[in-house]
Amino acid sequence: MNSLSFVPAGVNKVLVLLGLAGGLGAVFSSAVGEDTTVKLSRIGAEVQKSVVQIHITDQQGQEKSVGAGFAVDQPGFIATNLHVIGEGRSFVVRDVAGKQLTVTTVVASDRLMDLAILQVSQTHLTPLELADFSKVKKGQPFVAIGHPQGLKNSMVQGIISSRRPIDGREMLQIAMPVEPGNSGGPVVNLEGKVVGTVTLKSVATNNIGFAVGVDQIKKMIEAPNPIQMSQWLKIGVLAESVWKPLLGGSWRKSGGRIFAHSAGEGFGGRTICVYQKPLPEMPYEFSVDVRLKDESGAAGLCFLVDEKNWHYGFYPSNSKIRMSRFEGDTPLEWTVLDEQVSALYRPGQWNQLKIRVEEDRISGFVNDGLVLVSKDRKVSGPQIGLAKFRETAAEFRNFRVGKKLVNPVVPPEIKKELMVDLDREMTNENFEKILERTNGFSVPSRQVILNKAKALEQQVVRMRLLAQSVHLESVKNGFQKVISKKENDINLIEACLWIARADDPDHEIKGYLEQFDRLAEEFSRKAESAKTDLERIKVLNRFLFEENGFHGSRHDYYRPENSYVSHVLEDREGIPITLSILYIELARKIGLSIDGVGLPGHFVVSMNMENSSPQLIDVFAGGQLMSLEDAKFLVASTTALNWDTDYLKPVSKKQILGRVVQNLRAIAERKQDNQSVLRYLELLHVIDPDDVSIKGARAVFLFQSGWQNKAIRELDEIIKQRPSGLDLRMIENIRSRFQRELRRKQELGPKNSD
Repeated sequence: MNSLSFVPAGVNKVLVLLGLAGGLGAVFSSAVGEDTTVKLSRIGAEVQKSVVQIHITDQQGQEKSVGAGFAVDQPGFIATNLHVIGEGRSFVVRDVAGKQLTVTTVVASDRLMDLAILQVSQTHLTPLELADFSKVKKGQPFVAIGHPQGLKNSMVQGIISSRRPIDGREMLQIAMPVEPGNSGGPVVNLEGKVVGTVTLKSVATNNIGFAVGVDQIKKMIEAPNPIQMSQWLKIGVLAESVWKPLLGGSWRKSGGRIFAHSAGEGFGGRTICVYQKPLPEMPYEFSVDVRLKDESGAAGLCFLVDEKNWHYGFYPSNSKIRMSRFEGDTPLEWTVLDEQVSALYRPGQWNQLKIRVEEDRISGFVNDGLVLVSKDRKVSGPQIGLAKFRETAAEFRNFRVGKKLVNPVVPPEIKKELMVDLDREMTNENFEKILERTNGFSVPSRQVILNKAKALEQQVVRMRLLAQSVHLESVKNGFQKVISKKENDINLIEACLWIARADDPDHEIKGYLEQFDRLAEEFSRKAESAKTDLERIKVLNRFLFEENGFHGSRHDYYRPENSYVSHVLEDREGIPITLSILYIELARKIGLSIDGVGLPGHFVVSMNMENSSPQLIDVFAGGQLMSLEDAKFLVASTTALNWDTDYLKPVSKKQILGRVVQNLRAIAERKQDNQSVLRYLELLHVIDPDDVSIKGARAVFLFQSGWQNKAIRELDEIIKQRPSGLDLRMIENIRSRFQRELRRKQELGPKNSD
């Protein structure tokens, strides 16, 4: 579906009417008048009687997900989305009272239009009248009925925003929130006629949805392709004469592939699917291509399966290749015969697994390369098949059995010439040359070309990472120069601009410094007439918050931009610490002595007074003066901490900068943005090179980002320093694990360039 980011003109808000047992609640929109709203509410209440709930069920008959449908054309006909019922899936239809209806036929279905017409044996539902689709116009109000998030028979009012092509089909763009459970429900106009069926939700916003026009429903009714329900349930079902699923799980076939979903009933989610056709006499070979959706799972071949479902298994697990023996339902009865890291295995891609069974040995191959050999024969059943473990989803294709299986290959001399051609520029001449060279070897040549493409993609990723690292080194050097000065000489504005530059290489520090200087010059002129420090503070507050509109962030408080002083200067919006940094540096321009105070949960400043205690100021609150009691109340209301007088101690400028970077780090960690987290850890390391917690975290993220050798060196330095209060055994264990993983990666491919 297209990702749309626009908001249709003329739409002020979407009406939501929930038709629940307690009555109808309405939020009235300026887009439609009250009379229209009341009319739609009445129409919706009538339409509800013709709307059904459709529940997809699992193999045990348990209802999993819910969608909607509605009576249409003639008694017993129900229109819905194809994705609501699922192709070949079992489902349950219930009317508004919750009574289950008996589905006899899928009258029509269309994958492109995502529509299906069902027939049920009961005829008590009143068919809804279908509108003339050619008369559906932009701006028309409607009411839709569905079951969003399981809230049954909910009504939503909105307007038709547009008629627009989506993925090759004309759709109605509708201004309404679309949630799971809305799909398949009717979109009804002021005449009570159906204009469309809710089907899609915009990925850009919750309040844009799409509906299939009613003209497509009419076409399906006029040209049905009926399938009896008994036959519908066989769509995607494996042929019993070829495959027999055991130990639960979900095994289905589509497009020549076998799909294994959901965990099996065996321990660890084990499920197998046994091949039913006769096997050649020993020795024999069998193979399959497998692709895992999640490499933490496992799926592959099972063989020598007996009547108790004991068997051997050969499969990838956590990107390692494993051969195991299963003699029961618990891990105590399972034996890992061998496990190897193999550079032949391609995580996330199709991989061919092959087993050769001989009288005295079992040999396991991955992509035509021998990986494991076992002479274990404690299990000796007569069958072979497929196996899957845990929750991962797996796909299988090209299952083959024979005395000797041979894969087509590119002759060595042609492959050598092909690799030379692939290193050249892809001109039309070279393109045609490669096509001619690979003629007759298209299948294996395709894989050679894909492998080359994969290698180039990995090289591009490494080059981009290198460019980022070069940039970060430049930022660290500039940042270091600013913060290595004496405390009073550190310019917080300039230091913060370097922090922002770490995230944006195009960030122009000089321009923002000039912008701040112009602001400071204007403020200094306005403060010339102020006689006392408190008078100067009043001028500063008026200048910043009244005349120039600086303010605390009111909406998306945790967006990263609020931690960039550059954006605070431009947008005039920030969080307590960035507004305080601006405040401190402006005050310094006119000789005011102001320090940062890091209260738990809220950053403030304090102005040093000659003949009295420092005056606390809440910059986020517009420069409001604070008493000690105000500070205590603020801490008590925002944290669960008891008051401590140390909270009032001024923090150094390096500590202020560390707090800014830690804020950005926390945002990146919530987003699971490891590259950004590593950048911030590098800046924190510049601020305090001796902080062991930062060094340890930095080592972990360096390793995860591909800098394995650098990460190990970081841990070696920590171990060498032997800091007190640190569990060195834990650090040594992490280092050992990193070392093992590094060896594994080196066996799988070229060393990283760190």
